[in-house]
Amino acid sequence: MRKTSLQILTTILVLCFVGCASPGGGTGDDDDPPGSPDAGVTPPPPPPPPMGSGVTGRWTGSFTSDSSLASAGDFTFDLTEDMTSHAVTGPFTGTVTAGASGTAFKGTFTGSRTNMTLTGTVAVSEPAGITGNFDFQDAAIGSDTIAGNFIINVSYSGLPIMATGGYSIKRVQ
Repeated sequence: MRKTSLQILTTILVLCFVGCASPGGGTGDDDDPPGSPDAGVTPPPPPPPPMGSGVTGRWTGSFTSDSSLASAGDFTFDLTEDMTSHAVTGPFTGTVTAGASGTAFKGTFTGSRTNMTLTGTVAVSEPAGITGNFDFQDAAIGSDTIAGNFIINVSYSGLPIMATGGYSIKRVQ
């Protein structure tokens, strides 16, 4: 009887040792070959998506661009996110503070959120005589900020205005 107990104990210890010494440390994650730079390294988890209602709310902040007509200014977005499709829409206003100071733009933002990225377009409707879009490229969403780049692609009384810029907005409600 004593010999059987010793055999069972020895077998258990050998199995534990073999499992712990296997590539990947016995975790079952053996995708990387031994010696590869990522062997045994677990990537960090992705950041969580925005809480509750996604990017729904009022966001305000500033922009700069390479246009002498609108080299700086302020943006306000009143966004609503559909939490099923992650479509994002809402009114937009922008005011130029350097260049053609005091010029105010209005329009409607239409876009989408994918994980922690917001992309979309503002169809500019004001001031009178302006047509075109502000195209907001993939922008990083933080816990209470969104920052990214945009392209101005409008025509004012037939004169094309093209520019690129960057912006940062913060959730205020």
